[in-house]
Amino acid sequence: MSNKQDDSLDNPHIVKSHDIHIYAEYAEWIAELKHRYRSAQVKAAVKMNAEKLLFNKELETQKVLKTRYYSTSTWAV
Repeated sequence: MSNKQDDSLDNPHIVKSHDIHIYAEYAEWIAELKHRYRSAQVKAAVKMNAEKLLFNKELETQKVLKTRYYSTSTWAV
């Protein structure tokens, strides 16, 4: 390894965001990726919440049926 390479490892050069040029096409692609990722997150959350609601509804129905079955009241099935 040369001294120049060793020196660059010891003293890193800090690059600021305004020093970097990003091509418009690349920036659009990144923006599209962000949008698609966020859209996928929202769809997954909606699907998960729907499944949770369905599970809770089924659980409550089973709970009511079991309560009626094991209840000693006159309306028990």
